[in-house]
Formats: sequence, C-alpha cells, structure tokens
Amino acid sequence: MPDYHFSEGATHASPALDREHDILVKALAGLHNAVLEGRGPQVITPLLRLLAQFCAEHFANEEAVMRACEYPGVEAHAAAHEGMLRTVMELQRRSAEEVVPTIVDTMDLLKLLTLHTERFDAEAHRAIQAATQPPPEPVPNRERPLLMAWQERYQLGIMPIDIQHRVLVDLTNKLHKAAMGSGGNIRDAIEELVQYATFHFAFEERMMVQSAYPAFEEHRAGHDALLNQLKAIQRDILAEQLKLDARVMNFLQGWLTNHIVSSDRHFVPFVRAGQHEPSHPPVAFRPIP
Repeated sequence: MPDYHFSEGATHASPALDREHDILVKALAGLHNAVLEGRGPQVITPLLRLLAQFCAEHFANEEAVMRACEYPGVEAHAAAHEGMLRTVMELQRRSAEEVVPTIVDTMDLLKLLTLHTERFDAEAHRAIQAATQPPPEPVPNRERPLLMAWQERYQLGIMPIDIQHRVLVDLTNKLHKAAMGSGGNIRDAIEELVQYATFHFAFEERMMVQSAYPAFEEHRAGHDALLNQLKAIQRDILAEQLKLDARVMNFLQGWLTNHIVSSDRHFVPFVRAGQHEPSHPPVAFRPIP
C-alpha cells in the first residue's frame, strides 16, 4: 500500500480529528498488509470490525463538528461517509463468511478515501477552520460594552468544548445586553443560558467519564453548584425579586471565566491521552444575535 498523507487543505482546526484521520489511514494500511501476507479470516475479520467501528465513530465526530459550525455541505458529506462505511461493513460481512478481502478490495478502499478527501474533506475543513478562528477584538463601546470578550487563553484545544464555551460566553453577553436595555428579553436570555449550561455540563461529564478522569465526582459537584446558583438567579428574576445589576453580572462573568480557564483545564490531559475524543452528539452552536 503506498504511503498516503493528507494535504494541508485536508487538515482540521481540531488536532483530535486530524489524529483520527491519521489513525484511519494506519488502520487501512494494517488491513492491506494483512491481506498481502495471506492472513485468514481469524485475523482479517477483527481488523475489519475495528476499522468499521472506528470509521463510524470518526464520521460521527466529524459530522458533529461540521453541524456545530453550520457547514452547509454536511448532509452530502454525511452521505459520502455512509457509503464508505457500507463498503467496510460489506467486507466485514464477507470476511465473517470466510471470504477474505483481496488486494484489489483494500486498494479500492484507499482510492475511496483519497477521493473523499479531495472531493469533500478539503472544503469542509476550510469551513471548520474559518468558523473556529478566534474572533477579532470587538470595537470598544463606551456606552454598552460587552461583558466578556473571547480570548485565546480560553482555548482548550478540544473542538466541541471550545465551541460550547464560545456559546456560553455569547449567551452571557446576550443576557448582559438585555439587562442593560439594549435589546432582547431578560427572561428569555436567562432561560437560554440555563438550558445551554445544563447541556454543556452534561456533555463535559460524559467526556470525563469516557476519559476516566479521576476527579470526576469533584468536578461534577462543581457543575451542580454552579447550575443551582444560576437557577436560583433565574427564579429570583422570574419572581421579580432580583435585578440584573453589575454585581450579578460580574458573578456570572466570574464563574464562567473560572470554569473555562481553571476547572476545565484539569481534565484536558486525560481526554488527549486517549486515542481519540469520545463520540458526542451534535453541538448546538449558532451566532448569538
């Protein structure tokens, strides 16, 4: 099997997804070598099973990131993924019936991957990179400044988590904007923030469990405490017992900054230590008006 390297245009803004691509190529190389060596179904079938499992997980991860970035070509890309996965699973089925793949089969798989990279991946990955670049510093607004501006130090290097943190910052700014009377409804804004924080904390906790993070219970307790505080603020706002003044907004800014910069950095090495990031549902991301 000839060496295969992804071109610069085929790289993501996510090191984890790039690593998955590299693993995918190595898995295909291992399968091809096993076929060249004349290995039987007892060797080929487990290799194909692992390849099919890895393809399914990688494709799900990649599609989730594309949806998070609102990439318009995601459905066509997902259909191409489905076709590749069907090919691998058909080879797996045949191998289980003791009909091992041929050299032509494995070479066809490589050609399929090459075509997919050239036709679909390069464009999608450029869109991912464009969507995940740090935004320019906002123009100062002396009358109604943003409560928080996204900074490079908030980046953790885990694509879905970074995107979700960006959304939390945007939603906090949206609440601040509503509180200052410059647009939006306070009740709707606080509800959206509570709902998204609930989703985000649950997502992080699944990732920590799958990464065997040893301080999981402590981190989850911190999530519960923060969410309870946020819900208490929401209840008081709905009961008209609390005004979103500078003190409350500074509290919201503080807990979010500490959550991103301090608390979450502790579990990042455990996620990166794995072979790939765990599967996850599509991340709800959109620009906040």
